[in-house]
Amino acid sequence: MSFGDGTVLFIISILLLSAMLAHSKLSEKILGKMLSMNSIKGKPWAISFVFWLAAYVIAIFINSIPSTIICWTLLFGLFAKLGYKPGDKWPMTMILGVLFTSVLGASIAPFQISVVSNFGLLGIVSQGAVGLKPLNYMIWATICSIILFAFFMAFARFVIRPDVSLVKNADFSDADKTGLTKEQKIITVIFALFALGLILPSVLPEGNAVKEFFAALGNAGWGLTMVLLAILIRIDGEPVFDFTRMFSEGVIWDIVMMIATVFTIVGAITSDSTGVPQAISMLLSPMFNALSPIAFFVIVILIYTVIANLTNTVALTCIFIPILYVFLQNTEINMAVFVAISVFVSTASFLVPAATVNAVMMYQNEWVPKKEAVLFAVFIMVIVYLVMVLLGMKEQH
Repeated sequence: MSFGDGTVLFIISILLLSAMLAHSKLSEKILGKMLSMNSIKGKPWAISFVFWLAAYVIAIFINSIPSTIICWTLLFGLFAKLGYKPGDKWPMTMILGVLFTSVLGASIAPFQISVVSNFGLLGIVSQGAVGLKPLNYMIWATICSIILFAFFMAFARFVIRPDVSLVKNADFSDADKTGLTKEQKIITVIFALFALGLILPSVLPEGNAVKEFFAALGNAGWGLTMVLLAILIRIDGEPVFDFTRMFSEGVIWDIVMMIATVFTIVGAITSDSTGVPQAISMLLSPMFNALSPIAFFVIVILIYTVIANLTNTVALTCIFIPILYVFLQNTEINMAVFVAISVFVSTASFLVPAATVNAVMMYQNEWVPKKEAVLFAVFIMVIVYLVMVLLGMKEQH
């Protein structure tokens, strides 16, 4: 129920693979390649878009926090080179854009911690009856992220309207234009195989031998297999990845401990023998009976969005998912949609620093004035809620 749970083992494999990816510096290589394109030279908004797109792409494979830090580091040097000062609109727009697009990218892949842990909670309380369908989730999440990305770009260009005249002089001639190293090629192949193994079971027909193989192996088994493959590969007799270092530095044990503990507690509390499910049903039934399923859906997502922006999203999710599943399991509302929405709402909560690590990073950044940070957080809260509700209602039919 805790460290032996498949989701917890899957998360450990994800953290190990992500550590290998970060160690290879493939993310920096991707950013350098994108910035060295001749097609963006002297085009301020094209340069802005490339930074945001790079943050988005990098976050898909690692996480929003490393992606943000990588892009911010390069931006800080660029701001000084171009003569920008803290409080200027273009630097502020770039910092916020990288933060937000990193969050969007990190909400797409079925091997991201937020996705795995949220759907893992659903799997625990439903005793495996409802879980993550990687391909379905990726398609839905990609559509959501593209719409939200477009909203932010429009907001930046037509509402914030920063002075981009200095950006025309941006020079990225020192960006890394070299080819991929052997290490980077190896981790690229491993991640491609990793993603393929998660998606294949969703597209193969029933009875297919490959589908049955992956079903028996499970996500955790496949993730650990990829880790094993990575640490077995050698170049000139030397291992490509130092497993001891990856295991000690790459695995964020606070996250593993917290998720293992939460899964154990949630599994026990939501058992019928505790009386908790019956109590939840008594509390929520009056509101549910007074509203249509769609109205109930809209109100619950609104409540969750507001609370997520005012408190810690990890704690809220651990309460929200089990309670709603217990109440909605015998209704026509699709609980998997609620969980998918919770991924976006939780990761994109910025209103108070306590909400997420990303919010802390935003409020501590000297290039973003506090007033503008709050306005940005409110804007994000509103557009995320609207997009989630509209696309979520579509999935309910």
